Amino acid sequence: MLSHIHQHPDLPNLPSNTYLLKNFPVQIKSDHLNTTLEYLTKSYQDASYTMNTETHVDWILEVLLVAFELPLSKWEQIDTTIDIYSKWLMKPSDRLKPMQKNPQIYLRRMFSHFSLLFERRSTVTSKDDEKNHIYLTNRILAIFLEMATIHGDKMDDETWEYGFKMLLGITDITLTSKTKGIKNLSYGVLKTVFEYWICSLSYDVTLWKLFQKFASRWANYLPTVRQWTSICEALTLRVVRILYSKLEGTDSIQIEWQGLNSIDNPNQKVGNHITHLELPDEYSLFLWEQMLHVIGNPNNIQNTQVFLTALQGIDCMTGILATVGSAIDVDIWRTYNLSIPYPPNTNSILRIFESWLLEAVNTKTPEFNNGKAVAYKALCAIFCRRGGKPPSEDNLSLFYYALEIGLNNSDPLITSAIILHSAKIFTLELEGVFILIPTYVELCKQILCSNKSMDSDNPPQLRSECITILSALICLPNHYLSQSAGTANLPNTDLWYNLKISIRAILLEALNQENNQHNLQHILWCVSVFIHEHIDSDPETCKSFILALCDLLRKHGEGKPPTAVQAQVPPQATPDDGAPSVESPAQQQELSIPPEREFSPTVLITLLESLSSVVPLYEKVKTVFPEFGLSIVGTIARHIPAQILLLKQNESLYTQFLVQAYVTMLDFLHCAGNVIFKNSLVVEQVVSAVSAGRIASKTLSNSNSFVQKVERAAEFTLIHILNFIGIFPGTNEHADTISHISDKLLLTELEQKKEFWDSEYVRFFLLEDQYIFTVIEQPPRTDDGKLDLHNTDGDSGCTVVVRDISGKHVWDGRLLYEKPPQPISEIRPIDKYQGSSLTGLNKNTKPHPNNETLLKFKIPVMQEVEKSSSLPVDNFSQMMDLIESTENEIHSARKAFFDKINMSAQPPVNPLKYEYECKFQMSRLLLTQLGFFDYGTLNKMCQLRPSDALVQELQELDVVHQRENFDIGVLYVAPYQDTEHDILTNTSCTDTYSRFLSALGWNVESNTESPINTGKLSQIHEKHHAPYWSGVDSELVFHVTTRMPNEPLQNKKNLISSNFVNIVWTEHTRPYFTPIIKESTPHQCHVIIHPMQNKLLDISKRVTSGDRTLPFVGPLCDGMVISEKISPLLVRQTSMNCIRMLRLLDREYAPPFQQREKQIQHIARSHKVKLSGREYYSFLFNSDKKLVSRTQKHMSQRHSVAIGNNAAVGGK
Repeated sequence: MLSHIHQHPDLPNLPSNTYLLKNFPVQIKSDHLNTTLEYLTKSYQDASYTMNTETHVDWILEVLLVAFELPLSKWEQIDTTIDIYSKWLMKPSDRLKPMQKNPQIYLRRMFSHFSLLFERRSTVTSKDDEKNHIYLTNRILAIFLEMATIHGDKMDDETWEYGFKMLLGITDITLTSKTKGIKNLSYGVLKTVFEYWICSLSYDVTLWKLFQKFASRWANYLPTVRQWTSICEALTLRVVRILYSKLEGTDSIQIEWQGLNSIDNPNQKVGNHITHLELPDEYSLFLWEQMLHVIGNPNNIQNTQVFLTALQGIDCMTGILATVGSAIDVDIWRTYNLSIPYPPNTNSILRIFESWLLEAVNTKTPEFNNGKAVAYKALCAIFCRRGGKPPSEDNLSLFYYALEIGLNNSDPLITSAIILHSAKIFTLELEGVFILIPTYVELCKQILCSNKSMDSDNPPQLRSECITILSALICLPNHYLSQSAGTANLPNTDLWYNLKISIRAILLEALNQENNQHNLQHILWCVSVFIHEHIDSDPETCKSFILALCDLLRKHGEGKPPTAVQAQVPPQATPDDGAPSVESPAQQQELSIPPEREFSPTVLITLLESLSSVVPLYEKVKTVFPEFGLSIVGTIARHIPAQILLLKQNESLYTQFLVQAYVTMLDFLHCAGNVIFKNSLVVEQVVSAVSAGRIASKTLSNSNSFVQKVERAAEFTLIHILNFIGIFPGTNEHADTISHISDKLLLTELEQKKEFWDSEYVRFFLLEDQYIFTVIEQPPRTDDGKLDLHNTDGDSGCTVVVRDISGKHVWDGRLLYEKPPQPISEIRPIDKYQGSSLTGLNKNTKPHPNNETLLKFKIPVMQEVEKSSSLPVDNFSQMMDLIESTENEIHSARKAFFDKINMSAQPPVNPLKYEYECKFQMSRLLLTQLGFFDYGTLNKMCQLRPSDALVQELQELDVVHQRENFDIGVLYVAPYQDTEHDILTNTSCTDTYSRFLSALGWNVESNTESPINTGKLSQIHEKHHAPYWSGVDSELVFHVTTRMPNEPLQNKKNLISSNFVNIVWTEHTRPYFTPIIKESTPHQCHVIIHPMQNKLLDISKRVTSGDRTLPFVGPLCDGMVISEKISPLLVRQTSMNCIRMLRLLDREYAPPFQQREKQIQHIARSHKVKLSGREYYSFLFNSDKKLVSRTQKHMSQRHSVAIGNNAAVGGK
């Protein structure tokens, strides 16, 4: 029985005089043991007195040794013996006197006795025996653990070594045993031997080699590798804390043991899953290096499951090292103000793990593909990261070779592992990485375009990463083809041409096959970026994408088969002027067939947003697809009524879709209105869509907040449509101007005249509780420009201010209908340029010889005019003649057109200000169309009582801007800037960043008195410049930290941290750490731009959402690579979409038109005065002082207004 452990050549043997009773019968030995145990337990004081020689102690140990060979049915005797041994081991004062003189010898003998209980036993025949055996062995393992962790100071080095060797023998017996009961002890035994040896703090090379000799033989057993991975992971966490920062790893070694359970490990010390060990730092580093190699080369493992577990452990360790500095504890970092650590270089990690990982991916047979896939994952984690010293050429070549083999592997486990963990490989600027493009693209094509794309072999996450890979390649063909043009040594351009064709084919196919909603959104944004990038170089390819988007909208815009609501859509009509029909009858019939795929409202919203993102490119798109805007608007308008009925299914999502549908439709109406309004069918569909939205509450018999949002969006669309088609009298120029000028400023000059308080020059009206009119009469002026209130025959005028939910609109009759401008030929000749009045350093400035030098800088419009003209333009006077000649030709053509006799009905044409004295007629027409003279609106038109409160509330209404405002922060991160202070105090930047800022918007000054809305910036910092951009329904202000003052710095921080979206331009060597600047908003999105050496931009996007799942927002997506030329436009669109998405999560947020509507209704309730028809017209025109006094009795003396003699329409 002793041969299994004590006869092992590497383990100690028992002395030759040991176990003298081994040949006696079992019963005799048992009886003798019972007598001895009874004596030691009941009369221990006598025993400790009488047994005072070493001979006595040797005999006692010989007798007690019998207990460890007894059958397990006599487990109580064994348990009692263990109690006695435990007392002698733990309590030196309770030992027999000879033991106290030379304790180490007896400690080693007791350790050897313990090992006998783990020997293979043929007597374990019942479940009770198995249970007793587990109980007893766990007691012995607990004693070893307690001796190592608590009583280690009671053992000398030789005893430590002896106990360790006994545990090696016990572990070897346990792992190689075929007996179930013993084999179940494996996890507990391995925990004991590892923990015992760790606590020894031994640097003994011989013992470590012995440990490695045993452990490498155990490596084919799963329990060994699982416990080894637990130890190595705990040691790795401790090592990164020691080597890098307190923000990484753990303060102590915290081992989470595997495989322990209450059945096989009933003892609390053995069954405890977590062990905390406080070891010296130097020994922890030594221990980590030794433990990594203790099981030898994992590739020598022959069991597939064990090999997989070993590679998973290696992957965990490489992941910890590779992510140093990116997964820190933010609270500790802020509390102790620690610097963010830098991760180890790629080459440093590879020195430890490269040989194992490369051997695993290159030499293992297919049965080991599970582990091989994990090896690929670990390699990608090491290489595919930003920061640190670049990998060496040798390491990169080995990595690329391994990837090439893996990407061509037929096993989806291998290819999936590579795709999932190297999706951003083309954004990292690894040297020579483009050699892998054909292989990656081909694999992405197989995954995204195969018929198995919906099977378990290609899960959604895998397809999502394929889309990310393609998004990083979209801009490469244009970039490198444009660089190669005109160069002497052309590179291999076939790669880039083929790449563009392949990406186009893959995206189109994926667009038609993908079922996953998230991936569909991702593809839609990739398509949008592709169109932006290639519209100039390849418009036909972009047309194919736009047609595909239109087709998706046509097929899936309703979300389900048409319902009865389509009966509300008017029948088809023949388009006017031969305009092409939006859809053929066959296409419309196809709508009655349920689509193969059902698009959720979220996908439809993204589809609409992606179409809206192409609106800025409309002029370029229409050259290859003239019906683009017409088709989109017609399709959206036709689907809106059906979607309104679906509000009952999901109010939140369908409300978002309907609002976005109106927004997208309005976008195209603004850019393609001239084409759209010529098609009667589309106009009818648009009117039906708007009408259906305005009566949504009646249709659904519901008027909750979601339905009201739809109604307001429809009304907002209607107002913009009416403004666009020119409901108000037009002139040669735009009559409608958006103004931030208040009524008080318009009346400033009038208030300076004493007579102003004796005559009325301003009136306030309210129409249908929605429209507020301010009619201001402008008195004539004297020759020197001063007001002449007594002149009744002068050139007076009328200014009309209209406020509604869409904004504030101003018409000035004197500006719109004034005398024609003086021809250029009658203007005094322009003198030659004589040089600047400023002097340089030499106090002299050289003048230009003549004005002809300025012709070198002619604007593009003039260049086009010159090309189309036969007249020479060689000097300044000829250029003036050309301009005047062109202008005369335009006027002559217009006059000929209007004078032409035509019996057919023609659209009404307003008189031109250049040809008629029509100011009175046009002003009268203006008020007529505004509703002042319409008897049908008499009951809806009311007077607003003038007062200080009214003027104040009108000013408050003007503060709510008609366009949605977006405040966006822009941060610049220079290399190696890791603190909030360094980033916020940046004042200088690179030229690339400056070009990006200049393209974001116009450089405007932040000023509270400026008509431009600079948002929160003007409230904190005045007289500083910021990029500003505005569209029809939105305006963006970019808070650029490098352009803002650093004092006080807290203001800058508050402004940046309170934004929903921050753009981060980082030139750091590693990824931007988003918590550097603490957020004050619950949701925040970071669009991170990293300029690459090839002059492209790597995009990362991180959204902090708390517990919410946020929609997929674009056009820019995480992992994209874009060119500089399209970056400003896409950054603006992404920022606006992110903010809109985050605002939708805030139920208290109301868009500007809803805020304006609320304030207008408040003004109506507070200041409305109902007048009869006679009183109304008298108030509008009459100068009766009595009527005036009756309508002004509640007005203050300062703001009292009297009716003037001149008509409000400004006529003579």
